[in-house]
Amino acid sequence: MKVRSFVRASLFLAAPVAAFVACSSTPSVEDFCGKLKARYDACPSDGTIVSTSTPDGGTTTPARDPFNQARCTNDHACLTAVFENAVTNSYLDCASNTDCAVRTSKCDEQAFAAGTHATEADTCAKKYADCKASKSSFSDDYCVNVRGLNSDSLSKVMTCFDKPCEQVKDCFKATLKAVSPSCDF
Repeated sequence: MKVRSFVRASLFLAAPVAAFVACSSTPSVEDFCGKLKARYDACPSDGTIVSTSTPDGGTTTPARDPFNQARCTNDHACLTAVFENAVTNSYLDCASNTDCAVRTSKCDEQAFAAGTHATEADTCAKKYADCKASKSSFSDDYCVNVRGLNSDSLSKVMTCFDKPCEQVKDCFKATLKAVSPSCDF
């Protein structure tokens, strides 16, 4: 995902390290966003804090943007369409920890580690190494994402790594966007 970067920037809000709970079912949007909002509500220091200047040169009390339900709903649709259930559930288990002392910055890495496609991720890594040497590169985050893709997404995206280096990035993005238009690549 720039997919991984996307996940980190838009969904993987701020992330805790919690125990992985293997779930075979996809969390509902209500469960997914409800748990992430519970973390958001419990941990007021998470998120982007914004201070504004006053006309007299002072600053107002720092505040953060409200929980973005629409973005969460969109992120849920993307993640559940593109990634294995275990990856989505691992992320949710981690990112919804309401113990604010637990940092959530590594939830995406923990979630992708739950992915089962190491061989395909290695194929991607080899293509990345070849392309990096030729100056026609794509993000190595793609290879992390490949590890956690569901079988439908995986079968479609792997053909991108057979293309010339300068076509891999556009192919990868377009392929996953076709699987789930809700993904913001």
